[in-house]
Amino acid sequence: MMKKAVLILILISTTFSLFAATTDNRAQELFFQANKAYEQGKYKEAVDRYLKALPVAGDNSVLFFNLGNAYYKSGQLGEAVLYYRKALQLSPRDEDVKQNLEIARLHIKDKIVEPDPGFVFKVIARLHNFLSIDELTVITLTLYLLLCSVIIYRIYAKTGPADKAGYSSGLITFLIIILVFPTISLAVKIY
Repeated sequence: MMKKAVLILILISTTFSLFAATTDNRAQELFFQANKAYEQGKYKEAVDRYLKALPVAGDNSVLFFNLGNAYYKSGQLGEAVLYYRKALQLSPRDEDVKQNLEIARLHIKDKIVEPDPGFVFKVIARLHNFLSIDELTVITLTLYLLLCSVIIYRIYAKTGPADKAGYSSGLITFLIIILVFPTISLAVKIY
């Protein structure tokens, strides 16, 4: 009975591994076909191939960047900006993405003039744009676990009531305030 269960588990895991490898190979194949079409100047074909690769490959900053380039070359500046921004969300410090996004924005004819947001908002926006989704997830999770640890410590600590109430409450409040920014920033980036 045990051997049968192990054999079934091995069979299932092998099936999933083969499916993942097939999916990965399909995404790579579509990506290379799209790159080839792009290099040959067939930008609309490249866009189609990149779009077909998206559901298979998932969120990938290189794929978004290349798709933005193909849209830009085919004259679809709005779509180019969209995919450059998606690439920038996943790789916020990638200078090539930033540069291409700015170039695409410069060529847009109907520019929307945005008012100056002010110093505080600029600082918050810089922090938000500096971190990738993965980095924000790790920071949020770490701060959340730290907050939970402090709360659990406060509940089970054997110290006097004055010590418990003052220090722990202040630390909990501080952690909650610090936890708010990465959580909201992460939610905005995911949405």
